Amino acid sequence: MIEDPGNRISLRELAEQFDALQPETVIEIKPPENEAIATQYWDEDVEIFFQNSFYKIINQLGSGGIGKTFKVVHVDKKNGIEYGTYVAKVISHPEDGDAALQAYRKVRAHTAHPHLSVIHEIAPEWDKNSFVALMKWVPGIPLSDLTGVLPLHAEDQGEVSWESMVLRWVDALCDALGSLHRVGLVHGDVTPKNIIVSGGEVILTDYDAVIEAGGKPRIDNACYSSPTVQQFEKIEPSDDIFALGASFFHVLFDREPFRFDGEFRKTSGVNFEGISLEEMPFVAQFLSRATSLDQSQRFGNGMEVRLFIRQLTLSETEETSPLPFIPEQEIRLAKNEVPRLLDILRTYPGSLKGNDETRGLDSKFAEQTYVETRLDQILVDQIKNHEVSLAILFGNAGDGKTAFLQHLAMQLGLKKHHSSERLWNHTLSNGIRIKANLDGSASYQGKTATELLDEFFAPYQNCTPPGNLVHLLAINSGPLQAWILDYEQRQGETRLTEQLQAVLDGDLSQLDHKFRFLDLNNRSLVGGLIEGSEGISTDFLDHLLERLLSDDKGEDLWWPCPACRAKSRCSAWESVSLLQDPEKGSTLRQRFYEALQAAHQRGEIHITARELRATLSYIFFGLPYCTDLHENPGPVSGHYYDRAFDPDSPGRQGELLQEMLFLDPALEAHPQIDRYLLGHGNAQGTISSSPYPGLPLKSARRRAYFEWRNRDIVLDKTSLGTVYAILFVGQI
Repeated sequence: MIEDPGNRISLRELAEQFDALQPETVIEIKPPENEAIATQYWDEDVEIFFQNSFYKIINQLGSGGIGKTFKVVHVDKKNGIEYGTYVAKVISHPEDGDAALQAYRKVRAHTAHPHLSVIHEIAPEWDKNSFVALMKWVPGIPLSDLTGVLPLHAEDQGEVSWESMVLRWVDALCDALGSLHRVGLVHGDVTPKNIIVSGGEVILTDYDAVIEAGGKPRIDNACYSSPTVQQFEKIEPSDDIFALGASFFHVLFDREPFRFDGEFRKTSGVNFEGISLEEMPFVAQFLSRATSLDQSQRFGNGMEVRLFIRQLTLSETEETSPLPFIPEQEIRLAKNEVPRLLDILRTYPGSLKGNDETRGLDSKFAEQTYVETRLDQILVDQIKNHEVSLAILFGNAGDGKTAFLQHLAMQLGLKKHHSSERLWNHTLSNGIRIKANLDGSASYQGKTATELLDEFFAPYQNCTPPGNLVHLLAINSGPLQAWILDYEQRQGETRLTEQLQAVLDGDLSQLDHKFRFLDLNNRSLVGGLIEGSEGISTDFLDHLLERLLSDDKGEDLWWPCPACRAKSRCSAWESVSLLQDPEKGSTLRQRFYEALQAAHQRGEIHITARELRATLSYIFFGLPYCTDLHENPGPVSGHYYDRAFDPDSPGRQGELLQEMLFLDPALEAHPQIDRYLLGHGNAQGTISSSPYPGLPLKSARRRAYFEWRNRDIVLDKTSLGTVYAILFVGQI
């Protein structure tokens, strides 16, 4: 201790002496070797292996809730080519991860909508150091970034008014939410951060919280959630609309919706105190009703909001001030038409309007309603990566071989080919030469089928084709077998004919690694098991129905129907309105799927893509078009439940419709159910669904099968007949 301050050591000298006592070491933190890179080490340019592909991290987009999101790009490790940009979802906790996987699987089939972020890929199982899901990258900014400046943004975008822009955005988002609500799903996490503003449009993203309507919510964002969601009681489609209204309130007024002088409370509704609503009368009506304290006054789902907005905007052209909500029965009726219905009717071979839509992808409608399967993408990728040299498609007539190859050509960047162009030959930009024969069993342009197949298979006889050559062939096994026998009699056995014969005999062990034999007879379009998921997947059916009901932009095509004079007699509108109903639609789809799966399991027929589309058309949309109903006022044009099972339904034809006859619920009787169906009471209180006293008993049984829910029927299942028990109640 030195008393004279001038002689004491300075702090800098003291620090230098302490540093001299410490070894100069640099601690470098590295991720574990030979293991997946842990998420805490993810940074720019780190490459992650996911679902047989590599993705490079561009940057982290955000974190919160139950996970993180990253912007990533798909890269080819061999040549460094970047193929596409995506948003990757990562979740650290196993319970949250497993629940999110289920959510993404449930919603995936319904994200093909212009205002929903499309799900590209889902992990087979949760891994804390990998992606849960990949979604399409949407360039833009979160709606939250526009908080308090929406009018300025509208001015920058050249909008007529900022209120019209907001109404358009709300309508678009409710159309997106409605596509989920129709199938009984709820988004569950509508917030300004989960709405992306891109090029003047809005896209809803993040599906971590998707759940069935009526389920217990998994996430609560207190600033926007309804009181029932905040209490984790249950969540309904109306709660999505509540959150949407609260989100726009926050962004519009830069004020938390339920904050009152520093106190957070939801018992008083949203805080409009001191806010002038004169410049936004329409938006104000939406916000007030969406977030009403009275649940019965709120919008039930996205479809109700769209109708409400349409009525408001129509009233603007007639009045200087907005009109009150117009009940549906007061809407002016007209002779409306829905062109999409005409296209659907033409997919049925027995259609009164022709059957132009029963082959290939020759029309815009056929392209819009083509359902891509995993096989489509796998084959495209393998062709581009030089992993396939010869691909042969087997299948029955109507199995979709022609459509598959037409779609494949478009995916590879080739020009659109009409199904009448049976042969085509092109070279891709990367040098791959592709030749296709859409029907190997038929002659074409003066050459016999045998001559065409000889030319087609010539480069492959010794299984040593050029590396840049790909041949695609659609043919049935019978004609291929005949060609093999004929060729060997003329030219002798070759390595190719030996392999082809082995494949037809069921032996794939000899198959060349660049040859693919794809038997479409082996796939089930009405349901199947997917590795890593539980239960039976109905993705193909879900996609097909959604694409029939909407266009390639996901827009609702049936909006003229509620204001149509013929709606009460229109069988198609009866079906569409049920399919679009959040609860009834879910039950109806499930029952229809079960009937199709039962027909498949009987094993009497193979359900082709053409047969499936035709059956959907006939059962749900009937035979008459809009103009037929307008020109011939008369009785109702039949009901979907009778067309599904009634052998005497007009215009009925096709193997699948024939199979449905054996599953007719009207063939079985149950005294208690039948009495209730006919309106004779329910003394024991075991059925809570609606009776149908105005219908014949057979029709009532069929309708109940499609529309009654299992939980509403409490019966001794052992007392039911076999068909009634399996189809009507769901199990014996």
